[in-house]
Amino acid sequence: MGEPCYISDTMTRDTHNYQDYAMQDDEIDLIELFKTIMAGWKIWVSTTIVAIISAFIYNIYAPPLYEASMSFFIPASNSGSSALRSYAALLGSSTPSNIEDQLLAIAESQRIRLSVTERIAQQYPEPFQVFENNYEKKQEKKLAPELRLRTFASSVLKLEKTFNASKSKTGLFQLKYEYRDPALAKSVVETYLSNLSEIYQELELSSEREIIKVLDAPQVSSQPVKPKKALNLALALVGGGGIGVLIVLVRMGFTNSKENEGK
Repeated sequence: MGEPCYISDTMTRDTHNYQDYAMQDDEIDLIELFKTIMAGWKIWVSTTIVAIISAFIYNIYAPPLYEASMSFFIPASNSGSSALRSYAALLGSSTPSNIEDQLLAIAESQRIRLSVTERIAQQYPEPFQVFENNYEKKQEKKLAPELRLRTFASSVLKLEKTFNASKSKTGLFQLKYEYRDPALAKSVVETYLSNLSEIYQELELSSEREIIKVLDAPQVSSQPVKPKKALNLALALVGGGGIGVLIVLVRMGFTNSKENEGK
């Protein structure tokens, strides 16, 4: 009966010894890795400095963007209107089941975007005229009216990228738009709201019930929301250092591989 106990004790000691060796190997590997990274400090310091300088230059020259926003809700029932659903389908959107989704589909449609662009071009003729002149000089041709509005919306106003219509889980809608001119940004949000209200009037929905209830009137941020200077510098610090460390480790792996081939 004593021999099995002896074998069990031996196996236990061997297991502990193996674990101790493994831990020691891990500690040695980590120490060697740290030494390798520190030996290549010139690389990761250089990449970090380059990244920080790049972020600093971007923060200086990137145009500041102001955010205009407003919020509203629909106090009516969630059952969709057949007329509104048909209008959403006419604009090329899917046919959502409730009035909130129908509203989002219409707000994000190309036709509403062009309508907003046309009104903004009328309210702010100077940037629209500058856009036309620059385009005609580069392309040496004039654009058709609708194509002109599409190009102005995408290249100057950038409505597809910087305008956002969203709905929270509680049913609160938000319209947001970012632009370098705070007054124009506010006008864009106001024009979107005006277009949505007009659609309901055309479909004779407003006479049935009050569809849109404005909670927060359109307002513009007092300070630019972009570029986020502190965040850009922090990302440059982390990203630049990380890339430098990665370069050092790749070089170490490549060197070790060549040494193993030589042996």
